[in-house]
Amino acid sequence: MAHQTFVYYLDMFKVVDMDTNTLLELVEKNPLEIFNSIKEILDDLGEIKDVQVHNVFFNSKTFEAVIEYIVCCNIGEVSVKVIYSNNPVKALRRYYEYERSKNEKMIDI
Repeated sequence: MAHQTFVYYLDMFKVVDMDTNTLLELVEKNPLEIFNSIKEILDDLGEIKDVQVHNVFFNSKTFEAVIEYIVCCNIGEVSVKVIYSNNPVKALRRYYEYERSKNEKMIDI
């Protein structure tokens, strides 16, 4: 399966049509613009009041990216992830491993 862009929130994956070059450029330069381009599919969150980029993960070996946002909306704070991968479940697993190892290093300091 070829790499695609997915949005993951509320335990759902949705495929989004996003130009790969644009996505990869914005991951580095302005990840908030990625959110702005996909927010219309998040209609079940209600009014979006604020968005913060929580983390950006890029795996150069698998050529995967995960951008996590914390979204304040009508139902509270929700984690929304944009995933670029051929297997979004594996990409999420790698992202969570990265998050866990990053947090463990922060604790060791």
